[in-house]
Amino acid sequence: GLISLMGQLEYDTNILERIDVSGQNGWNLGESSFNEENFKFIIDSNKLVTDSGDIFKMKFKVKNTITEGATTAIKVKGISASGGDGIIGANDASLELGIKVEKEPAKITSNKYVIEESTIARIAPGTTLKTFKKNVEVNREIIVLDKDGNALGEDSVLGTNMTLKVGDELQYTLIVTGDIDGDTEITTNDLARLKVHLIDYEKLTGNSLIAADVDNDKEVTINDLAQIKLVLINLLQIQ
Repeated sequence: GLISLMGQLEYDTNILERIDVSGQNGWNLGESSFNEENFKFIIDSNKLVTDSGDIFKMKFKVKNTITEGATTAIKVKGISASGGDGIIGANDASLELGIKVEKEPAKITSNKYVIEESTIARIAPGTTLKTFKKNVEVNREIIVLDKDGNALGEDSVLGTNMTLKVGDELQYTLIVTGDIDGDTEITTNDLARLKVHLIDYEKLTGNSLIAADVDNDKEVTINDLAQIKLVLINLLQIQ
Protein backbone atom coordinates (compact mmCIF):
# COMPACT_ATOMS: atom_id res chain seq x y z
CA GLY A 1 0.00 0.00 0.00
CA LEU A 2 0.96 3.66 -0.37
CA ILE A 3 1.70 5.99 2.50
CA SER A 4 2.80 9.16 0.71
CA LEU A 5 2.84 10.58 -2.78
CA MET A 6 4.71 13.53 -4.26
CA GLY A 7 5.24 15.19 -7.60
CA GLN A 8 4.98 18.43 -9.53
CA LEU A 9 1.84 19.59 -11.29
CA GLU A 10 2.13 21.88 -14.31
CA TYR A 11 -0.66 23.71 -16.16
CA ASP A 12 -1.17 27.09 -17.77
CA THR A 13 -2.85 29.27 -15.16
CA ASN A 14 -3.73 31.79 -17.87
CA ILE A 15 -6.05 29.19 -19.38
CA LEU A 16 -7.03 26.73 -16.65
CA GLU A 17 -8.20 27.06 -13.08
CA ARG A 18 -8.10 24.18 -10.60
CA ILE A 19 -11.48 24.06 -8.88
CA ASP A 20 -11.52 20.82 -6.91
CA VAL A 21 -9.33 18.05 -5.55
CA SER A 22 -10.92 15.00 -4.00
CA GLY A 23 -9.15 12.10 -2.32
CA GLN A 24 -10.08 8.47 -2.93
CA ASN A 25 -9.92 5.37 -0.72
CA GLY A 26 -9.70 7.36 2.48
CA TRP A 27 -6.99 9.79 1.41
CA ASN A 28 -7.80 13.19 2.87
CA LEU A 29 -6.71 15.96 0.54
CA GLY A 30 -6.83 19.62 1.44
CA GLU A 31 -5.38 22.81 0.05
CA SER A 32 -2.45 22.40 2.46
CA SER A 33 -1.38 19.43 0.38
CA PHE A 34 -0.45 21.76 -2.49
CA ASN A 35 2.14 24.46 -2.89
CA GLU A 36 0.60 26.84 -5.43
CA GLU A 37 3.83 28.76 -5.97
CA ASN A 38 5.50 25.93 -7.84
CA PHE A 39 2.58 23.49 -8.07
CA LYS A 40 4.26 20.80 -6.02
CA PHE A 41 2.11 18.44 -4.06
CA ILE A 42 3.06 16.24 -1.12
CA ILE A 43 0.31 14.04 0.21
CA ASP A 44 0.63 12.04 3.41
CA SER A 45 -1.95 9.64 4.75
CA ASN A 46 -2.17 7.25 7.61
CA LYS A 47 -4.47 5.05 5.58
CA LEU A 48 -3.12 2.62 3.07
CA VAL A 49 -4.33 2.03 -0.44
CA THR A 50 -4.62 -1.70 -0.46
CA ASP A 51 -6.05 -2.18 -3.95
CA SER A 52 -5.34 -0.55 -7.28
CA GLY A 53 -7.48 2.45 -8.12
CA ASP A 54 -7.64 6.21 -8.02
CA ILE A 55 -5.70 7.98 -5.29
CA PHE A 56 -7.10 11.44 -5.93
CA LYS A 57 -8.93 13.37 -8.63
CA MET A 58 -8.54 16.95 -9.80
CA LYS A 59 -11.04 19.08 -11.63
CA PHE A 60 -10.11 22.02 -13.83
CA LYS A 61 -12.17 24.56 -15.71
CA VAL A 62 -11.35 26.93 -18.53
CA LYS A 63 -11.16 30.50 -17.29
CA ASN A 64 -13.93 32.89 -18.25
CA THR A 65 -11.35 35.23 -19.79
CA ILE A 66 -10.66 32.76 -22.62
CA THR A 67 -12.51 33.93 -25.72
CA GLU A 68 -10.64 32.03 -28.45
CA GLY A 69 -9.83 28.36 -28.98
CA ALA A 70 -6.54 27.12 -27.56
CA THR A 71 -4.45 24.04 -26.91
CA THR A 72 -2.81 23.35 -23.57
CA ALA A 73 -1.65 20.48 -21.38
CA ILE A 74 -1.80 19.31 -17.78
CA LYS A 75 1.41 17.58 -16.74
CA VAL A 76 2.55 15.70 -13.66
CA LYS A 77 6.31 15.33 -13.30
CA GLY A 78 8.69 13.77 -10.82
CA ILE A 79 6.12 11.36 -9.48
CA SER A 80 7.28 9.23 -6.57
CA ALA A 81 5.51 7.34 -3.82
CA SER A 82 6.51 5.60 -0.64
CA GLY A 83 4.99 2.48 0.82
CA GLY A 84 5.84 -0.63 2.67
CA ASP A 85 8.26 -1.66 -0.08
CA GLY A 86 10.16 1.64 -0.17
CA ILE A 87 10.22 4.41 -2.77
CA ILE A 88 8.29 3.80 -5.96
CA GLY A 89 8.93 5.91 -9.07
CA ALA A 90 6.60 6.56 -12.00
CA ASN A 91 6.83 8.03 -15.47
CA ASP A 92 5.76 11.59 -16.11
CA ALA A 93 2.16 11.98 -17.22
CA SER A 94 0.66 14.49 -19.63
CA LEU A 95 -2.89 15.22 -20.77
CA GLU A 96 -3.21 17.30 -23.94
CA LEU A 97 -6.32 19.46 -24.17
CA GLY A 98 -7.96 21.17 -27.11
CA ILE A 99 -10.23 24.00 -25.96
CA LYS A 100 -13.08 25.10 -28.18
CA VAL A 101 -14.91 28.31 -27.31
CA GLU A 102 -18.48 28.52 -28.55
CA LYS A 103 -19.52 32.16 -28.74
CA GLU A 104 -23.06 33.31 -28.24
CA PRO A 105 -24.47 34.30 -31.63
CA ALA A 106 -24.40 38.03 -32.31
CA LYS A 107 -27.73 39.70 -31.60
CA ILE A 108 -29.30 43.12 -31.22
CA THR A 109 -32.69 43.90 -29.70
CA SER A 110 -34.57 47.09 -28.88
CA ASN A 111 -37.80 48.21 -27.27
CA LYS A 112 -37.67 51.48 -29.22
CA TYR A 113 -36.66 50.60 -32.78
CA VAL A 114 -38.15 48.08 -35.21
CA ILE A 115 -35.47 45.49 -35.96
CA GLU A 116 -36.15 43.10 -38.83
CA GLU A 117 -33.98 40.70 -40.81
CA SER A 118 -31.96 43.36 -42.63
CA THR A 119 -33.26 46.75 -41.43
CA ILE A 120 -33.62 48.81 -38.27
CA ALA A 121 -36.44 51.34 -38.62
CA ARG A 122 -38.40 53.92 -36.58
CA ILE A 123 -35.24 55.83 -35.71
CA ALA A 124 -36.12 59.43 -34.86
CA PRO A 125 -34.52 62.23 -36.91
CA GLY A 126 -31.48 63.72 -35.17
CA THR A 127 -30.61 60.48 -33.34
CA THR A 128 -26.86 60.23 -32.72
CA LEU A 129 -24.93 56.99 -32.60
CA LYS A 130 -24.48 57.50 -28.86
CA THR A 131 -28.23 57.83 -28.31
CA PHE A 132 -28.92 54.86 -30.55
CA LYS A 133 -26.61 52.65 -28.47
CA LYS A 134 -28.49 53.59 -25.31
CA ASN A 135 -31.70 52.21 -26.81
CA VAL A 136 -30.45 48.79 -27.91
CA GLU A 137 -29.26 45.62 -26.22
CA VAL A 138 -26.30 44.16 -28.08
CA ASN A 139 -23.58 41.57 -27.40
CA ARG A 140 -21.00 42.77 -29.92
CA GLU A 141 -19.35 46.02 -30.86
CA ILE A 142 -21.50 48.32 -33.01
CA ILE A 143 -20.07 50.18 -36.02
CA VAL A 144 -22.12 52.47 -38.27
CA LEU A 145 -20.88 53.38 -41.76
CA ASP A 146 -22.15 56.28 -43.84
CA LYS A 147 -22.96 55.97 -47.55
CA ASP A 148 -19.27 56.40 -48.40
CA GLY A 149 -18.18 53.62 -46.02
CA ASN A 150 -16.77 55.93 -43.34
CA ALA A 151 -17.23 54.94 -39.69
CA LEU A 152 -19.35 57.35 -37.65
CA GLY A 153 -18.26 58.89 -34.36
CA GLU A 154 -20.41 58.74 -31.24
CA ASP A 155 -21.90 62.20 -31.82
CA SER A 156 -22.63 61.68 -35.52
CA VAL A 157 -26.28 61.80 -36.60
CA LEU A 158 -27.79 58.69 -38.18
CA GLY A 159 -29.43 58.74 -41.60
CA THR A 160 -31.47 56.45 -43.82
CA ASN A 161 -29.44 53.87 -45.76
CA MET A 162 -26.48 53.96 -43.41
CA THR A 163 -25.05 50.54 -42.58
CA LEU A 164 -24.88 49.18 -39.04
CA LYS A 165 -22.61 46.24 -38.24
CA VAL A 166 -22.90 44.12 -35.11
CA GLY A 167 -19.47 42.53 -34.75
CA ASP A 168 -18.42 40.60 -37.85
CA GLU A 169 -21.68 38.67 -38.09
CA LEU A 170 -24.71 40.93 -38.51
CA GLN A 171 -25.41 43.85 -40.82
CA TYR A 172 -28.46 46.11 -41.03
CA THR A 173 -29.56 49.12 -43.05
CA LEU A 174 -30.83 52.01 -40.93
CA ILE A 175 -34.09 53.79 -41.71
CA VAL A 176 -34.67 57.20 -40.10
CA THR A 177 -38.31 58.26 -40.04
CA GLY A 178 -38.92 61.15 -42.46
CA ASP A 179 -35.36 61.12 -43.83
CA ILE A 180 -36.42 59.98 -47.27
CA ASP A 181 -33.32 61.12 -49.16
CA GLY A 182 -30.82 59.85 -46.55
CA ASP A 183 -29.12 63.16 -45.74
CA THR A 184 -29.67 62.65 -41.94
CA GLU A 185 -32.39 65.32 -41.59
CA ILE A 186 -35.88 66.21 -42.71
CA THR A 187 -35.78 68.98 -45.32
CA THR A 188 -37.88 70.40 -48.13
CA ASN A 189 -36.26 67.82 -50.42
CA ASP A 190 -37.93 65.03 -48.45
CA LEU A 191 -41.23 66.92 -48.74
CA ALA A 192 -40.77 67.24 -52.49
CA ARG A 193 -39.95 63.57 -52.97
CA LEU A 194 -43.05 62.58 -51.02
CA LYS A 195 -45.21 64.92 -53.12
CA VAL A 196 -44.13 63.41 -56.43
CA HIS A 197 -44.68 59.94 -54.95
CA LEU A 198 -48.25 60.77 -53.98
CA ILE A 199 -49.10 62.03 -57.47
CA ASP A 200 -47.57 58.88 -58.96
CA TYR A 201 -44.92 60.86 -60.81
CA GLU A 202 -41.84 59.28 -59.23
CA LYS A 203 -42.62 56.46 -56.83
CA LEU A 204 -40.61 55.83 -53.68
CA THR A 205 -39.31 52.33 -53.13
CA GLY A 206 -37.42 50.30 -50.57
CA ASN A 207 -36.05 52.07 -47.52
CA SER A 208 -37.11 55.49 -48.78
CA LEU A 209 -40.70 54.31 -48.86
CA ILE A 210 -40.45 52.98 -45.31
CA ALA A 211 -38.91 56.29 -44.14
CA ALA A 212 -41.84 58.16 -45.70
CA ASP A 213 -44.35 56.39 -43.44
CA VAL A 214 -44.06 59.10 -40.81
CA ASP A 215 -47.26 58.24 -38.92
CA ASN A 216 -46.37 54.52 -38.85
CA ASP A 217 -49.71 53.31 -40.21
CA LYS A 218 -48.03 50.99 -42.77
CA GLU A 219 -49.11 53.26 -45.63
CA VAL A 220 -47.68 56.37 -47.25
CA THR A 221 -50.49 58.89 -47.54
CA ILE A 222 -51.19 62.61 -47.55
CA ASN A 223 -51.17 62.45 -43.75
CA ASP A 224 -47.43 61.69 -43.84
CA LEU A 225 -46.97 64.70 -46.10
CA ALA A 226 -48.82 66.86 -43.56
CA GLN A 227 -46.64 65.61 -40.72
CA ILE A 228 -43.43 66.44 -42.62
CA LYS A 229 -44.79 69.95 -43.21
CA LEU A 230 -45.38 70.30 -39.46
CA VAL A 231 -41.82 69.16 -38.77
CA LEU A 232 -40.46 71.79 -41.17
CA ILE A 233 -42.30 74.63 -39.40
CA ASN A 234 -41.29 73.28 -35.97
CA LEU A 235 -44.81 72.29 -34.90
CA LEU A 236 -44.04 68.57 -34.70
CA GLN A 237 -41.09 66.58 -33.40
CA ILE A 238 -40.88 62.93 -34.40
CA GLN A 239 -39.96 60.71 -31.47
